[in-house]
Amino acid sequence: MELVAESGEVLVSGLPQYKQLLATLRNVHGALSVSPLLQHSFEFEFVDGKEEEEVRVAWRYQLE
Repeated sequence: MELVAESGEVLVSGLPQYKQLLATLRNVHGALSVSPLLQHSFEFEFVDGKEEEEVRVAWRYQLE
C-alpha cells in the first residue's frame, strides 16, 4: 500500500502508515464537515494502471 503524490513522490508506504494517515484524515473530516460555515464535497475515480489498480480521491472544503 502506497500513497503517492501526483509528482511521483511516495508520501506513505506500508499499511500501518496508511491506516494512521487514514484515521487522522477521518478525524479532520469529521471536525470540518460539521461546521455550518463550510461546504464539503468528495469524489473518487478508479484508474487502471499498467500493473496495479489506482484510486484517486479528492476532498474539497469551501467557505459558505
